[in-house]
Amino acid sequence: HAADIPTINAEKAKKVARYQVVYNDRVAPLNTVATDFLQKIYGRHSYKGLSAEQVLYGWIARPEVWKSQHFIQIKHAPLRKRLGITSEYAAMEELFSADGKYKLMPMVHEEQKHDAMGKAIRELDEKAGLILMLTSNTLFTPIAPSSPHLSDACVEAEIVYNKIPATKILFIVNLAMGFFSFFLFMANISFERWQRARRIAQVASVGVFGASFTFALLVYALRWYVGGRVPLSNGYETMLLMAILLMAITLTMHRRFPYLLPFGFLLSGFTLLVSHLGSMNPQITPLMPVLHSPLLSIHVSVIMAAYALLALMAIQGAFALWLMREKSSEQRCALI
Repeated sequence: HAADIPTINAEKAKKVARYQVVYNDRVAPLNTVATDFLQKIYGRHSYKGLSAEQVLYGWIARPEVWKSQHFIQIKHAPLRKRLGITSEYAAMEELFSADGKYKLMPMVHEEQKHDAMGKAIRELDEKAGLILMLTSNTLFTPIAPSSPHLSDACVEAEIVYNKIPATKILFIVNLAMGFFSFFLFMANISFERWQRARRIAQVASVGVFGASFTFALLVYALRWYVGGRVPLSNGYETMLLMAILLMAITLTMHRRFPYLLPFGFLLSGFTLLVSHLGSMNPQITPLMPVLHSPLLSIHVSVIMAAYALLALMAIQGAFALWLMREKSSEQRCALI
């Protein structure tokens, strides 16, 4: 039970969430450190009803108690079996033998392959390392009084950003609307009397698509604002940008090619799904210097735009070939 786990109370946790620290080579509210730490290691946004800040402070203040908590997520069943762990979540103390030896040490040296087992070992080793960094006070450092601080608005913006599961909302909406609009479009091909329903659905779909695009753009802009850099340094950010570009291209071209809208929904939805999966494994260690380069940002932006265009044109071409095979010239003209 949460009451049996030593940590700070919820009211105190809300206050410390706004403390500013140096984390990942930038000034950030403690809420960001706590959120990333909990998501990275436990895979969720709370632990037994405790907030991310409560978990973080618990580990700092009483690591000898928290090391017995089943807190470290191990998704790979063969690795759990190899370590003698029966549940999906392991305690930190289970990663060490009775004589204090780190069980993963020989595995890390042995498993250099890029297979599922090797990846799982490296991920678990990273999680254990982050806990050790936290308990040794090296994961983040308090900001010096003389150092530049974030504005209150920036702190609040980052906390709000951390609370909103933006990509989860977006991929669910886009995929749901994509399948729905695709069903209506295909039904209209088979049943011409559905013309009116198609027009109504088209207007509604464009409205939802525009709202989704606006929300995604705002989320990206907010991440840019709170991060102080162009958000293109990891898979989550690049896939989010690609989804935005896909939606922008679709909105620009849907009047000329009405059948592009369902495909725009689906492609952006799957791209956002990949982005969401990336956000579940946040980058905690500092970025490589090359990832701060503005030239890299331009490079990645151009590539993502090219991929977005390629994906839309490829699926549009495949659909056009299907139309040429299955429908008469009059039907094809009616559809486009």
